[in-house]
Amino acid sequence: MRVLLVEDDVSMMSMMKMALSREGFELDMATVGREALEFINQQEYGVIVLDLMLPDMDGYQLLRDIRGKGKNMPVLILSGLSHIDNKVEGLTSGADDYLTKPFDRRELIARIHSLIRRGSSGTEMSKKIVETGNLKIELTEKRVFVADIQAELTAKEYAILEMLAMRKGVAIDKDMIMEKLYDPQSGKYPSERIIAVFICKLRKKLTDLDPEQTDYIRTAWGRGYILPELPLVAS
Repeated sequence: MRVLLVEDDVSMMSMMKMALSREGFELDMATVGREALEFINQQEYGVIVLDLMLPDMDGYQLLRDIRGKGKNMPVLILSGLSHIDNKVEGLTSGADDYLTKPFDRRELIARIHSLIRRGSSGTEMSKKIVETGNLKIELTEKRVFVADIQAELTAKEYAILEMLAMRKGVAIDKDMIMEKLYDPQSGKYPSERIIAVFICKLRKKLTDLDPEQTDYIRTAWGRGYILPELPLVAS
């Protein structure tokens, strides 16, 4: 599997090259955005690992250019920018995951493998239907089925589930969910404890329709919540 690394820090690039080469990945490396676009125009990649602070262009703009060209290759942003605004902008610009520096190389490798698994059959967004176990989420119709029974969800419950579905297998933290549900400028920005309440209610509704499956939404302690990749149930 071929991976494109877009990073202008030589020592960081060297560390990633060593770690990913040991995993058997074939690598192309770009230190500026223009070079990355040339690679992308000529080659399909299993994953693109993208730094945001490039010397010749804004990484967000490079990401938008990639998506504007119709390229659906999974993109993992790797950045020292850790503010929630940076994460939200990266994901809304088209990234599939966001990892902040400094990081453990084992987590980098695990996230790349996760993105490759998801991308092997097309991104979740391009499929329009996300499935895991007995759970099916129709992103276009905004409908949710569990064991072929339609779940009755509130708007906020569906919004949380949709966010998890669009990043299936990747932890979504509470801050990002809060940004999805509430406008911080509206004056109606509750405590993030409300997210745990929504998750509890959402889990109950899913489990009520499929009592044998209790982990459709998993808690990743310190990282948020995950919609796991469960074996699909044969119809």
